[in-house]
Amino acid sequence: MHRGFTIVELLITLVVLTILLTIGVAALGQVQANARDTERQTDAEAIARGLEGYYRTGNPKASATPGNVTPGTYPGFTVIAHMQSANMCATSLAPAVDPCNTTGAAYTLQALPGVTREALKGPRAADLGFTSADGMNAGQKTTALASGAYLYEPFTASGDPCQGHASSDPCVRFTLRYQKEVGGEVIELESKHT
Repeated sequence: MHRGFTIVELLITLVVLTILLTIGVAALGQVQANARDTERQTDAEAIARGLEGYYRTGNPKASATPGNVTPGTYPGFTVIAHMQSANMCATSLAPAVDPCNTTGAAYTLQALPGVTREALKGPRAADLGFTSADGMNAGQKTTALASGAYLYEPFTASGDPCQGHASSDPCVRFTLRYQKEVGGEVIELESKHT
């Protein structure tokens, strides 16, 4: 007599396989999210080291003219805007914060020693990556962090947001924040100098 599987046996087997597959997919998703969080931590630390390098060496695009952005300050919002817009030459800005780059060169990479393009982007293609918090309200900052931003905020000695005018409001400290994918915790890195 030829004996096959009963419908009940097949259903039980399918249920067990479905449960095992679901557990495996969930575990894989958790492992991938943890790996992206590790990459975010590495990226943010590299960016923070690059900002400290900028503090030590100054702006590579600023001229030697007195009053330009010099060592001993962090890049302000205006300088970050220039770094991230290769062909932006804002002639209305004071020369001290107008290190124009019309060459299309990797200005941000030149200004932040040791930082790579990959570190500035974030681990997912949809991540905002290195982003200035200039003009953002609290809700916009929360949205940016949830969208994978490495959110940069420079400050003056009085704690005000810093545009980066070397003589009138030098940037003497910064915070760099990112949000972990697992658990949603916001991690904040602070400048070494205050």
